[in-house]
Amino acid sequence: MAARTLEWPPLRSTAMAELVMSSAAILFSLILQAASGLGRFIVIAALYGVVAVLMAVVWRTWQAGHEATATSPVNDLAEACALIAAERNLSPREAEVLALLAEGRSRTFIMEKLVISDATVKSHTNHVYQKLGVHSKQDLITLVRER
Repeated sequence: MAARTLEWPPLRSTAMAELVMSSAAILFSLILQAASGLGRFIVIAALYGVVAVLMAVVWRTWQAGHEATATSPVNDLAEACALIAAERNLSPREAEVLALLAEGRSRTFIMEKLVISDATVKSHTNHVYQKLGVHSKQDLITLVRER
């Protein structure tokens, strides 16, 4: 999570985490040994246990975050567009235009992608806007993303 927040390369983040954990382990071992009077072996074993637990927690947190981002936004966007198209009775071609508009595509791109004329793109776009009750591409994108 820190790597994404700081936008550091993963190796740099790992090195920084190792530095922090090593420093904390040394400090913690000195404090624990001085305060408890326990032998050096017991303190080291306890530190390795704490580090193992922390690594497991970090690993599980990373996996949970990775699984949460594993769902593709394209699929979510496509699913939202399909639901909206079904609810608002859009024609199949209007549904295709809706999906491309929701991606923020231009009229020229839609025209080339669907192999239709500019006038046809305008017509489908107007029908989609009317059926969805929106007045701009940004309103349409907001409607789909809030889905």
